[in-house]
Amino acid sequence: MKSIFISLIFLCFTLNSYNQVIKGTVYDFKDKSPLPYAYVYIGGTMVVTTTDKDGFFTLDVSRYPGIPVTISALGYYQFTLQNYQKSEPVKVFMTPKVVELEEVVITDKSLEKLRKEYLRTFRAAFLGKTSNGLLSTIINEEDLHFIYKSRDTIKAYATRPLKIENSGLGYNVTYFLEEFEYIRRDDTFYFFGNILFEEDLNTDESLRKRYEWRRKKAFLGSKMHFFRSLWNNSLDSSGYQITNSSGNRLDYDDIITDDDGTFKYMWYPGELIIFYQTSVPAGNIYFKKDPLLFDKSGFFDPLNVTWAGNISDQRIGDWLPYEYNPPQ
Repeated sequence: MKSIFISLIFLCFTLNSYNQVIKGTVYDFKDKSPLPYAYVYIGGTMVVTTTDKDGFFTLDVSRYPGIPVTISALGYYQFTLQNYQKSEPVKVFMTPKVVELEEVVITDKSLEKLRKEYLRTFRAAFLGKTSNGLLSTIINEEDLHFIYKSRDTIKAYATRPLKIENSGLGYNVTYFLEEFEYIRRDDTFYFFGNILFEEDLNTDESLRKRYEWRRKKAFLGSKMHFFRSLWNNSLDSSGYQITNSSGNRLDYDDIITDDDGTFKYMWYPGELIIFYQTSVPAGNIYFKKDPLLFDKSGFFDPLNVTWAGNISDQRIGDWLPYEYNPPQ
């Protein structure tokens, strides 16, 4: 596909205060009733809990103090928790989702052929076309629905979190899809939502070795690898080079504008070209109006940047949790 824009709700904004444990209660926005069994988690990780029957939760956020907390509940829009105080339990009010009823939803058996076509398009864009993408399976595709907006545009939504079995990297993935749209004429798409990982606990030694080999291969040259290398000021030793659009090589100090200990901020007034272990560009970065924040885990704010090139080809099938550390 020619170009993409992928944004994840969990990758946004700065928390004003960082706490070891966050406590709170989740409510329905309309009737103010407690919401049981809502997911409360740090997106991109394995850190998750659920609310109890009274909507109450406790979550340890000590390992990832810079990443916002997300709340997801069936039938509600996701909520990103940005500001909270350690001494005070938070209250979260979730807004019910509204389906665009004026558009035709592709679920009827009479439209089965069209649905199969849309599923192929969705899998390619969402899971990816790499070997890991092709080895990933959406277990509950029946919960995925398509909206026929026009002959040129495909939209999708999920009535339940998408459950994905990644037999390439050895993770079970839960993805809370908020929006997906594909435009035929430009062969472009975007999707956003939030992701959770669970380790495949298969004890077979040969299978675990295969997972580790494939994980390391997916990690090297990825966005996560790039930002971890940039955080450590080790781009050169990690195999990266950065130039501007004129071909002038840029160093760490040319693109890092601030460092507050929890986040670093990246900015350049123009396009950046990334090279990884080759003279062929691995990808391009286009900044928006504000500096791009990122942290040592590889977390970054995608709302302030657009990617192009091979580095943007990694989709859900190649994503790794922030817990991942490659073997030395």
